[in-house]
Amino acid sequence: MRSFGTVDISFWLTKRIKSWSDLERYFALYLLTCPHCTLIGCFYAPISYLAGDLGWDEQQVRNHLTALQKRRFLLHCDKSDWLLLRKYLKYNPIENPNQGKAALKLYLSIPKGFRYRRVLRQTLEPFIQKLPLEFQNIPQPTQASKEKSSRSSEPRPQTALIQKAACDNFETFWSQQIRKEKKAKAQEIWTQLGLNEDKKLATKVTDSWVEQKQFRQQYQDKTKTPLPHNWLSNRQWEDEYLRIDDVAIHSNHLQRKPHVSDHNLAIAQLWVSPKPQEKPVND
Repeated sequence: MRSFGTVDISFWLTKRIKSWSDLERYFALYLLTCPHCTLIGCFYAPISYLAGDLGWDEQQVRNHLTALQKRRFLLHCDKSDWLLLRKYLKYNPIENPNQGKAALKLYLSIPKGFRYRRVLRQTLEPFIQKLPLEFQNIPQPTQASKEKSSRSSEPRPQTALIQKAACDNFETFWSQQIRKEKKAKAQEIWTQLGLNEDKKLATKVTDSWVEQKQFRQQYQDKTKTPLPHNWLSNRQWEDEYLRIDDVAIHSNHLQRKPHVSDHNLAIAQLWVSPKPQEKPVND
């Protein structure tokens, strides 16, 4: 999480922004400086997060998202809950290759369900000299910002079921945790990893956690168990770790085989032990 955000002075001078309502300007200013915003101006922004930060009800947040989207200030994807500030990089440019590496990492972390990836890529292309070469090799995303005319504006009947299944997958993972702290952060990382869409990987992650909780030597001490969001962000389901049964086998082996130092100690004791005195022989 960043510690500060900057706003270009033109925000207060632009006629277009001056024409907005006070609440619209306040909401835009919040999005530019909020702790969720990233180096590339694209970030995970569930309605509940924004409402909680601002002390607004969720419908008020939706209304202002819609208003600022119509004003071409942002693009909000209700499918993935990700948001893009359209001109963020114009006023907060990528300044060096190190920032370019961080920008690419953020770009790659955005879930496939985000429908404005193509627009985001276009905002990054002016900084291609500062981005790693890998960026140029990434296939162009397809245009998905506009729904096909043949689609109904009503949500598909199965949408609610898909969303519920994604929520259930995370809740199953969460129910197995030892340290149930910072749930919102863990759910944010879960979404960024694409685990809502990839059910197979979500099952693998949960199963791996359950196995590590039972058999990982380090986790037998609950104080050494990582917080769920740290475990996810570090991809620790891929770890090769020391198991408690490995420790038991190693311990038994040590008991059966005397250590070299024990053998050396026995020899030393023989040398320092007093020798029995010999009786004189009479001629």
